[in-house]
Formats: sequence, C-alpha cells, structure tokens
Amino acid sequence: MCFQVIVVIAIFSLSVQVYANALKMANEGAGLLKRSKSALFPLNIILFYSGVFYLTQAVSNEPTNLDVRLVRAMALFDFAENNPLAQDTVLEDLEFFLMFRNRYPYSTKVELPLVYFALAYVSGLKKDFARFYYYLDRLRECEEMAKYLSQLKQRFPQLVK
Repeated sequence: MCFQVIVVIAIFSLSVQVYANALKMANEGAGLLKRSKSALFPLNIILFYSGVFYLTQAVSNEPTNLDVRLVRAMALFDFAENNPLAQDTVLEDLEFFLMFRNRYPYSTKVELPLVYFALAYVSGLKKDFARFYYYLDRLRECEEMAKYLSQLKQRFPQLVK
C-alpha cells in the first residue's frame, strides 16, 4: 500500500511538467479535488494535495489568466466550509476576477451573482462581516439573486434578513 502511494505521488509530480497549458493544468487539478471527495483514506489526502498543487502551479504559470483563477476558486469553494486555506484562496481569486474582468479576456461563462454569493458565503465563514455585507449588497443588486439569497439565509440565518 505504501509503495502504491509513493508511485502515485511520483506520477503526479512528473506529469505536472508535461502540462504546458495552465488551463489544462487547472482543470486537471480541479478533477483531482473532485475525486478526492469520494476516495478513501489515504488516497483522498494525496488527491487533494495533488489537486491543490496543480491549481497553484497553474495560477503561478499564468497569474492574470482569469479562467484559471475561476477554475481554482470554484474547485476550492467545495472545501471552504472547513478549510481556511481554501477560504483565503477563493476570496483572493474571485476578488481578482472582479477587479480585472474588464481588463483581461476570459472565456469561462460565469454568473456574477454566483461570484457575489461565493464571496459572501466565504466571508461569512471567516466571520468577516463587513466584507459579507458588502457582497450581500452586491448580490441583492443582481437580477437572478433569489436562489443565492435563500442559500445564504439558510447557512447564516442571523446575518441575512
């Protein structure tokens, strides 16, 4: 079993060098994170950290690529409930997206209410209430906000009225 784990780590680390395209690398990392949710211990840990490594490497290769940052943010959002590193990364990537979405091109279809929802949700988890209410107000300005507001109200009933 230990030998298999070492072989899996070696394969992942060597295959990182094969990827030239940051978006492909980010999608591979997101896939590894998704698989880590259903894998058994210790493979789930290996898949999780390999996925995070791929995502981090992809952003390091192309830091202004908004598609890569959106892939990383949405992949890590699934782990934000109990992972402070995922919370910080989601906030960083989605705020970067909001600041530079008019400056850099991107091809990923993303709903602005979803971005505001994710930012408000993670801010609520971090107990950053000023940021939470800021993004909640931005979300309320959007047309398609009802489903996101109900999810925020369900998770943070004391904050959303």
